[in-house]
Amino acid sequence: MGRALLIAALTRLQDAGEYKVTVVFDGQGKKSETALDESRVQVLFSAQGQTADSIIERLVAAYKKPGDIIVVTDDFPEQDTVRSFGALAHGTEWLKDALTHADVETQGLIQKIRKKNPRKGSLPR
Repeated sequence: MGRALLIAALTRLQDAGEYKVTVVFDGQGKKSETALDESRVQVLFSAQGQTADSIIERLVAAYKKPGDIIVVTDDFPEQDTVRSFGALAHGTEWLKDALTHADVETQGLIQKIRKKNPRKGSLPR
């Protein structure tokens, strides 16, 4: 999955309301970047000579509420490291399930809203 597709999927997850999402990419020399709009997914790129894992570890270490951060990676040593800081760690299969759940929840909410507020003259669905 390309970066843009991943960010779009993570935006849907965040929009579903259960998670505030930050995604960290290896920047390959790009300047660190963040989204300024609080409603958008925060995107960070590691600096040259730095890995995404090192940024993730710093973020998790700085956050003082154990269990409130979920790191998604299939890198088992990285999962162990972030767990040692008190974060939860899951693989990408968990993320796929969370994305599916968020999409189903969002569609259910849309259907509920449509039933309460049917549009006059709209086409049947």
